[in-house]
Amino acid sequence: MQNQKITPTHLIFAAFVCICLWLTLQPIPVADLWWQMKSGEVIIKTGGIPHTEIFSYTADGLPWVNHEWLAGIIFYILHEAGRFTLLYIFKSLMVIASFALVIWSGVKKPGVCPACAGIAALWMVIISGGRLYFDIRPYLFTYILLAATIWILYKAYGEGRMSALWYIVPVSLLWVNTHGGYILVYILQAAFLFSVIADGFIFRGKLSGAGKSLLLILTGLAMLTQKAPVYYIFLLLFVSAGIAAFINRNEETEKTDLKKLLSGAVPPFLASLAAGILNPYGAEIFLYPFTFLGDSFYKRNLIEWIPPDLTGANLGFGVSMGLIIVLTAVFSKKLRTYDVAVIAVFSYLSLTVVRHSVLFAIAMVPVVSVLVTPLLAHFAEKSAKSENGVQAENSETQEKSGEDGHGGDMRRQSKATVLKTAALYGSAVCIAAVFFILFVIPGQYRINYRKLNMERQLFPVAGVEFVKNNQLPGRLYNPYEWGGYLIWRLYPDYKVFMDGRANTVYTEEQYRESLSTMRGDPGWDKILDKYNVNFVFCNKILRETNQHLLPDRLGESGKWALIFEDDIEQIFMRKTPENEKIIQAAEQGRLYVPITPYKLSNAAAQCIAKQDLSQAGEFFRKSLVIDPDYIPALAGLGYIKIQTGNRGEAEIIFRRILEIDPSYPSINFNLGKLYEIDGNPTKAAEYYQKELKVNPGFEPARRSLDQILKGNRL
Repeated sequence: MQNQKITPTHLIFAAFVCICLWLTLQPIPVADLWWQMKSGEVIIKTGGIPHTEIFSYTADGLPWVNHEWLAGIIFYILHEAGRFTLLYIFKSLMVIASFALVIWSGVKKPGVCPACAGIAALWMVIISGGRLYFDIRPYLFTYILLAATIWILYKAYGEGRMSALWYIVPVSLLWVNTHGGYILVYILQAAFLFSVIADGFIFRGKLSGAGKSLLLILTGLAMLTQKAPVYYIFLLLFVSAGIAAFINRNEETEKTDLKKLLSGAVPPFLASLAAGILNPYGAEIFLYPFTFLGDSFYKRNLIEWIPPDLTGANLGFGVSMGLIIVLTAVFSKKLRTYDVAVIAVFSYLSLTVVRHSVLFAIAMVPVVSVLVTPLLAHFAEKSAKSENGVQAENSETQEKSGEDGHGGDMRRQSKATVLKTAALYGSAVCIAAVFFILFVIPGQYRINYRKLNMERQLFPVAGVEFVKNNQLPGRLYNPYEWGGYLIWRLYPDYKVFMDGRANTVYTEEQYRESLSTMRGDPGWDKILDKYNVNFVFCNKILRETNQHLLPDRLGESGKWALIFEDDIEQIFMRKTPENEKIIQAAEQGRLYVPITPYKLSNAAAQCIAKQDLSQAGEFFRKSLVIDPDYIPALAGLGYIKIQTGNRGEAEIIFRRILEIDPSYPSINFNLGKLYEIDGNPTKAAEYYQKELKVNPGFEPARRSLDQILKGNRL
C-alpha cells in the first residue's frame, strides 16, 4: 500500500478538528444540564414522563411540556456511565459531526473545492460563538439534526435524489423529542420546495434571479424590526445584494417537472409531520415554538435570547455576516434560490437572537463553500498566470470555445492547478488561525480538565451538603441560575423556587418575582413571605458582578440570620421561634459544616494573624489537596514562602496563579516586590504596570511604581 501524501486539504481539516476540540473542551457553566439529568433519572426510575411540574413549589402542578425528555435520558445515562468526561466527549463528537455533515454537503456542490469546504467550516466555527454555546444541553441535538436536515435537502434538491427526503422522517421523530428547534425541519423543507417551485414556475428565464433578489430584500426589510442603528447597515447590505442578484441573474433555469417534484417532496413532508406528533404531548408540541414570537420579559432578560452585540462582543460575527452578503451579491449566479433561502432564514434568526449564531454557522457552511471557491480561485489564478505565463489564459479561451481532446486536458490541468493553489492559500490561513488561537491568545489554550463542568467554581456544592446533612426545614429560595443544580442535588427532599425552564414552566410574573428578589428590589421581603420561604441561598458572585443585593437586604433586615457561608454562597434562615435552635447551633459551631478550601483558608488566615505560619501553611496545603488550583490558598502559601525567606518558591507559586487566572488581584504586585527586593527595578516596574492594568485602583502598586520612577532607578 502506497503512502498517501499530506495535502493542503488534509491540513485544513486537521485545523478544523483542532479548533472544534479547543472550543468544545473549554470549561463552561452547565446550568440547564442539571435539571435535564434529573428529569432523565425520574423518567427512567418511574417509567413515565411528567406532564405537570414536579421540581418547584412555585409552579407545582402547572402544565410542563418537556419536549427535551429524551435528551435528559441520554445525558443522565452518559453521566452515570462516565461522569463529565463522557459528557464532554459526547459534546465534542456531536459538534464535529454536525460540521462534518455540512462540509460533506458543501463538497458535493458543483464546482466546490474540498479544501474550500473545509475553510468555510473553519471560518464558521470560529465566528459561531461556540465557546459560549457549545455547552452540554439539548441544543446539541438541534446542531446535529439541523446539519442532517441540510445534508438531506442538498442531496435531494442539489443532486436530484428525491428519495433521500425520506431520511427526514426519523430526523423529525428524534428532533421533536430532544429539543425545541425541531420547527426548523419543517421550515427548511418548505423553503427548499418553494424555492424550486418559484425557480421553475414563477421566475422563469431571465427572471430567474428575481427569487433570490426577493428573498434577500425581504430579509433586509425584516432588519427594520431591530432598533439599533447597526441593523440599518444590514438592511442596506441585504437590499443591495438583492439588487445585485437580480442584475446578475441567470439567463435560464432548469426545467422542472412539477408533478415529479411534488410526488417526491410532499409525501416525506407529510410523513415528517406525522412523525412529529409521535411525542408524549401529541400535536400540542407544534404550538411550543410560537410562544417565542414577539417581545417578552423573558427575552429581554435572558442573555442568550437578546440580539447580538454587533459592535462589541459579536463584532467578528457581524463582519463575517456582512462579508457573506457581499459575496452573495458578487457570486449570486453560483447560488441556487434555496441557497439564498438558507441565507435569509438563518441571517434573520441569528440577528434577532444571539444564541442562534451557531445555527447560522452550521447552515452557512455549504453556501460559504460555494462563495469561497471562486474567491480563492481568483487569487490562485493570478498566481498560476504569473508562474505559467499564458497557460491559464489559453485554458480560459478553450473553456469558452468548449474544445475537447488535448485542449480539454490542458484546461482541466489548469483548473486543477488553480484549485490546488487555492487550497494551499486556504491551508496557510487555517494553520495561521490555529496557531493564533492556541499560542498567541494568552492563556486560552490551557484547558483545566478537572474543572470542565465548573461545578465547584459556580455552584453551591458546600451549601447543598450543609442543607442535606443538617436537614434544614421548610422551603428554600434560590437564585435563578442555581435552580437546576439544586434540583439535581436536592430533589425530591426539596423543591426549588425557580430554575432555567423560565419560559417552559413558570409564568412571566414568577420570573419577575425571581429577578426582583435576587436584586433586592423593594418588596423582596413580601415575595419571600408570599411563598413562605424559610431559608435562602444567595450567590456572592452575582452580588459583585450583577448587583444582586439580596444578601445585603437580608443582613440589614434583622429578620434573617446568616447560618452558612462558603466561597460563592451564603445561606440565611428566617428568625422564627421554630428556627431558633438551628440558628443558635450555627452560631456556636454545632451544625455540620463541610470542610472546604474556603474554610481551611479562613482558618489559615486566623493562624497568620497569630503569627503561627507553620499551622497556617498546613491549612493551606490541606486546602490544595481538595482543590489544587484554589487561588486564595496558593496566594497564602506564597505569602508564607516570602516570610520564611523562600522567595524562589514564592515566585513559582505566584506564576502558577497567573496561569490559572492572569487577572487575579495583587499577584503581579507580589512578583514586582520580589524583583524589587532582588535589585531588579526594571522587572519590578513591569509587574507593577501589569498589576495596574488588571487592577487600576490598587494603590500599593501605583505607589511602588512611582517610587521606582522618581528614584530614576530605571
